[in-house]
Amino acid sequence: MKNSRKYDTESPINITGHVWWVGQYLKDDIFQCHTYLIKAGKNSVLIDPGSKLTIEGTLKKIERIIPFENIRYFIVHHQDPDIAGALDIIDGKVIREDAVILSHWRAISLLKHLDLKLPFQCVEKMNWKLKEDDLDLSFIFTPYLHFPGAFCTLDNTTGSLFSSDLFGAFTEEFSLFAKDESYLELMRPFHEHYMPSREILAYSMEKLGRLRLNWIMPQHGSIIRKDLIPFLIAQMKNFDCGLFLMSLNDTNIEKLSRLNRFLNNFLETLISVKNFDTVVKQLLEHIQTIIPAQTISFLYRQEQASWKYLTETSRYQHVDLPSESWLIQVCSSLFEAGNNEVHTFFEDIHRLALPLKNSESGKLIGFALIDLSDNVNIDNETETTLIQLSHPLGIALEREIMQQQLDQEKQKYYEQSIRDSLTGFYNRAYMREAIPRFFAHHDRDLIGEIALLVFDLDHFKKVNDQFGHPAGDVVLKKTTTAISEYLRAGDIAVRIGGEEFAVFLILEKKTAALAIAERIRENVSLIDFSSLMGEKNQTISGGLVFREKGEILESLMARADQCLYKAKSGGRNRIALSR
Repeated sequence: MKNSRKYDTESPINITGHVWWVGQYLKDDIFQCHTYLIKAGKNSVLIDPGSKLTIEGTLKKIERIIPFENIRYFIVHHQDPDIAGALDIIDGKVIREDAVILSHWRAISLLKHLDLKLPFQCVEKMNWKLKEDDLDLSFIFTPYLHFPGAFCTLDNTTGSLFSSDLFGAFTEEFSLFAKDESYLELMRPFHEHYMPSREILAYSMEKLGRLRLNWIMPQHGSIIRKDLIPFLIAQMKNFDCGLFLMSLNDTNIEKLSRLNRFLNNFLETLISVKNFDTVVKQLLEHIQTIIPAQTISFLYRQEQASWKYLTETSRYQHVDLPSESWLIQVCSSLFEAGNNEVHTFFEDIHRLALPLKNSESGKLIGFALIDLSDNVNIDNETETTLIQLSHPLGIALEREIMQQQLDQEKQKYYEQSIRDSLTGFYNRAYMREAIPRFFAHHDRDLIGEIALLVFDLDHFKKVNDQFGHPAGDVVLKKTTTAISEYLRAGDIAVRIGGEEFAVFLILEKKTAALAIAERIRENVSLIDFSSLMGEKNQTISGGLVFREKGEILESLMARADQCLYKAKSGGRNRIALSR
């Protein structure tokens, strides 16, 4: 099939020899999934069957090439729903007794939970080969790309590599065939966000680069012709996988909101990358095949900072350990020694300490602590296997630490952007964002009454003019502290500007609002300012209104301001209530 030739995605497409594309194009999907058919008589092969979104179109295409009954082998490169979601449909359609699903044992351990009638067969137990009349396949192990049991399938007859997630790409515009070397830049974000590390990717690229390949047919992205393969493999060895870099230069609430949306969208594209909690649970399952592991926790330290502890109990959020902890004492000695070996130590339980290193500097950053149910002799082979986990696990830990720190920084900057720096009250921008949500609940009778108190400091201009703005700031801070003492959880206090404040109260009964307002007014009047300025007391005036169903914020604020004006014109140091 020539790249320049027109093709109809509603029809099966013959790629080369006995290899056909039988996938289903989904409009506006940058994560296109491809299904391939190897036509080999009664031993035909369907590769990565697809999801419930695509299986109907795939089955129609197959029937235009061969009877479905001719398919004996269903190769499933991994367990994700975009390629395995349709297995239950296929399971109900297969009638031949010798049909089988081929996959790696790690994927089979999850796929078996689909409760299919079709049997599974492990490619590793087949000596990584499948040979029948008109069929000659090899299975290439590519571990951790994108999961521990990842592999590719090579059709030796045509030199076609069915590469699963490797060589995939995000494509804004559907293109069944890669056009030119620019495809590399479509692959880069896919791999750098999806694969665990540069070293792991480079290892498999070396292996695949030694094969004689005419075509690469990935599960996602575009099919790659022979002349592009050497260039793409060479460049992919340098992809910076496992890294997520971001800096925050602004605390603007709108920008932070856009950042949150970006992060959410970004994480959605990494559909098969699990959170750290899930990563650790899956790692534990894997380790349990070689040692009697019960739990995995982490100790790490950055520079001269205190040790942090990540455990399943804390949902892998880092916590401080007591400085006298025996665990810190043991790990500190190993840390200072910069040891590269797996260590066994005991307290109430048997525990292994697996060193973890920084992905760039190679410096020790901490340990994965593997708790064992029984004492175990770690032989050289087991230790080597565990050490091989050290690098990808270190990267996963660094990414988790980075994400937690980013979340903390985001929350800090968000708080700074929605609060007044002097008083700690919320600002007008937050009021405009949050209060309409309360109003919507009020309109649907999900909350009781909403009252608005608007306060203004009496004769505050005189304070600034006579005693200066620093004195004015002290008055404002003490006043807002006095207001806060009578607010309840759920009440929202806002500095509208200057010496004017608004307090939104959520109430069961309207009568409580006036009592709160009077207590606040009285509490402010009792503050002794004599050491700061000549006058001992500073008073406030207030306006109190209740929201009507359907009323917008601007209307409510305008009515409260009218009440405030009545309080000030009526002599100040009083609360005016709208009847």
